[in-house]
Amino acid sequence: MNKENMQLVLDHIIAHEEKFDMSTFGNVDVIAGHICCTAACICGTANLIAKADEVENIFNESNEYNYETLYKILRNTNTGAEFLGISRECAEFLFVGGDDSIWNKYREELNFTDYILNEDIKSEHAITMLTNLISGEWNFESILPSEEDEDE
Repeated sequence: MNKENMQLVLDHIIAHEEKFDMSTFGNVDVIAGHICCTAACICGTANLIAKADEVENIFNESNEYNYETLYKILRNTNTGAEFLGISRECAEFLFVGGDDSIWNKYREELNFTDYILNEDIKSEHAITMLTNLISGEWNFESILPSEEDEDE
């Protein structure tokens, strides 16, 4: 896990807490007053930071919003996983709620009582999750399938 990059994502979420949104994927305004075609979720924020230079170049070259180009650059969960230094599988557990997610593993600590949907995950939950992952207090260990499970 790349703790430095995870800290950048955490810092961005804290700075833009009111825009954080895990319920949608697309059309959330998180940069310079522009719609950046990625949600202000953990994955979208990681993608935005990872691809900041490319995004800035698009605006600098044309001084105009190009949705198609931004969509291709930013709407990719692999980018978020790579930026955070986690496997694709761990990324799915972090970027999406549900029974198999890391959100469910720490349900009680996050004050959830029921099944966790993406729209249930608010900025304070994301801040708590990322803070604890960075510190090493929380991890993906018990939610990843064992090698024995994969062989079956």
